[in-house]
Amino acid sequence: MRRPLILITVLAGLILAACAPSSGEPGSSQGQPDQTDQPAASQDGGSGGDGGGSSGANGSITFQITGDFERSTELPYIPILGGFFQQNGASYLPFAESDNANGEVVFIALNADGTNAFAYGNGTVSIPAAECDWNITRNDDGGAAGSFTCNDAMSIAESGIGTVDISGSFDAHD
Repeated sequence: MRRPLILITVLAGLILAACAPSSGEPGSSQGQPDQTDQPAASQDGGSGGDGGGSSGANGSITFQITGDFERSTELPYIPILGGFFQQNGASYLPFAESDNANGEVVFIALNADGTNAFAYGNGTVSIPAAECDWNITRNDDGGAAGSFTCNDAMSIAESGIGTVDISGSFDAHD
């Protein structure tokens, strides 16, 4: 009799894990665009221009990437599940153009223990998990804000692996 109980418990745990909110990494479906299509021409990253981003009603991120890949723009904060999302001292912050499924996405995870993460993707270039210096000015139930600087972060493109520096600031709120 113990085997069916263990099996049911394991299956229930797997179902709950599958239904739980994703970590929000680039390419996940949690409020972020699908990265499978080719990016729009204005997002090739070669120009380093402003890219036409815009601030959102719930905040935005402004960032600059320099090095083997260049990009400078502003992306609106996309609230997850209808509002700012913080759970157990961790905040999950996706920024993306919501009307452009071929666009770029920035994801920030802020953790109470200081192990914060920055990730970027645009369909041709990915920066999977940059180590950054953070200046968090707000991270509570109503929102998060701060700035960051990431040096010598790894970028991955079709042409190979490169190195970039990133700096920016963000504000996300309900």
